[in-house]
Amino acid sequence: MTHSTDAPLLYVASALRRNFIPWFIAGVCLAFAHLALWPLIHAKTFAIELWLDEAPMATLFLLSITLTSLGAVLYRLRHRPFHQKIAAQVEPAIQTLIHLASITAQVTLGMGTVAVFTGAAPHVLLIAFFILYVIAMMEISTGLWRPAGLSKASPHLLAVLMTLPFIARLL
Repeated sequence: MTHSTDAPLLYVASALRRNFIPWFIAGVCLAFAHLALWPLIHAKTFAIELWLDEAPMATLFLLSITLTSLGAVLYRLRHRPFHQKIAAQVEPAIQTLIHLASITAQVTLGMGTVAVFTGAAPHVLLIAFFILYVIAMMEISTGLWRPAGLSKASPHLLAVLMTLPFIARLL
């Protein structure tokens, strides 16, 4: 999979910047709520339950896998009219994926920032890997459907998608 010279560095960069401060602050508040409510004998708290409910991971991953699989099959035909019609039909799903994934990355970054400063440093690498994985997931899923092709960062992000599940198991 090659990228075109007119493709941007990242398709999803604007989505990651959009509403960053409110979602980052929400992540920080959620992490502080977790710290305040965390019982020593039970690891699940209201804050973590809220995050698991508000970040629909199953939807995010299912949407990404579906869009990536279908996009990879049709990628070489992206300049044909029927591909553009299909891309127009899946555009709402792509926008939903970008929206969910960017919020997930922003809130998780807020929670990870609190983790760094409150003694959960061993989890920081795992949190950083998760954020990178979510960004890679939405970038690859998006780039497969764009007429310009994959972004310039896509080969690196594809390597992230392929290797991070194995690396995360070691942590």
